[in-house]
Amino acid sequence: MTSPAADRRRTFLRGLIVAVLAGVFLAVTGAFGSAGASLPVRLAYWVLVMVLGGLWGHLCGVVVSRFLDSDERPWLSIAVMVVIITGPLCVLVWAATGLFFAQRLYPLAVLPELVVPVVVITAAVTTLNVFLGRATPVQTLRRRPRQRPVRFGFWTVCR
Repeated sequence: MTSPAADRRRTFLRGLIVAVLAGVFLAVTGAFGSAGASLPVRLAYWVLVMVLGGLWGHLCGVVVSRFLDSDERPWLSIAVMVVIITGPLCVLVWAATGLFFAQRLYPLAVLPELVVPVVVITAAVTTLNVFLGRATPVQTLRRRPRQRPVRFGFWTVCR
């Protein structure tokens, strides 16, 4: 049995690894129109945004886990976390996108255009983290003890 501190540390590190890997994937694929920028700029942007989003998501997950058990109700937990994470993350993505790709903040009118991409990525990463973190089910069926074969003369029959 591991300590609660070790579990929290493992959950945090798993989320960080998922965020970095997702950031690398999004950068390499040039996701959401970022293909026009060079790969180093895309890597810096996506990994930074994903790690910051992951940190915010981790904090939201800590709060949500006080009210919902993601092992018992994973889809409800995912939905609640996506709703909580999305608003502030949209503002972060708006600021980072403008600064990385235009070297200035975009007008606020751009913010609504970012909601769908942020929701899609947030839902994917949150779902991945929730299902990767599910508890291992406890085995409730006990294996039957090995039975001895029944012998009928020279015939041996196993039950």
